[in-house]
Amino acid sequence: MSTTVDPNGKQDVDRGIYTFTLVLSGVAEITDDLERGLLASGCDDALLWSSEGVVGLDFDREAESWGAAIASAIKAVESSELPIRVEKVVPPGANQINLCNVYLAMRKENPEIAEGLEQLLSKLG
Repeated sequence: MSTTVDPNGKQDVDRGIYTFTLVLSGVAEITDDLERGLLASGCDDALLWSSEGVVGLDFDREAESWGAAIASAIKAVESSELPIRVEKVVPPGANQINLCNVYLAMRKENPEIAEGLEQLLSKLG
C-alpha cells in the first residue's frame, strides 16, 4: 500500500491515520515527568520534541476524521495531570514551508543567495 498525504494532513487514507503537530504551552523543556504524563494520558502515538524553548508533539493518530484525530489528541494532552495546554495545531510540512518563505523574503534583499533555495529544499527532505 502506498502512503499519500492529502491537504488536510490525512496520511495513508485507507487506515485513517492523520499527521499533525501540537505545540504546547506551560512547558519549556522535556522532562521525565512530562514524558510519563503524556504517555499516561494517551499520547503514545506521538513523538515529543523540543527546540529553543518550544515543546511539541508530532502525532500519527488513527481516527475517523482529521478533526476527530486533532480533537482527541488535544483532549489527551490537556487531560494529563500536567500544567500544560495546547497552544496551536500545525499541519504537516508547515515548518518547512515557513522556512522557505523566510528564505524567499531574504532573497528579495540579497539576490546573491538566489541559488540557495534548491539546496535548502533538498536538505529538508
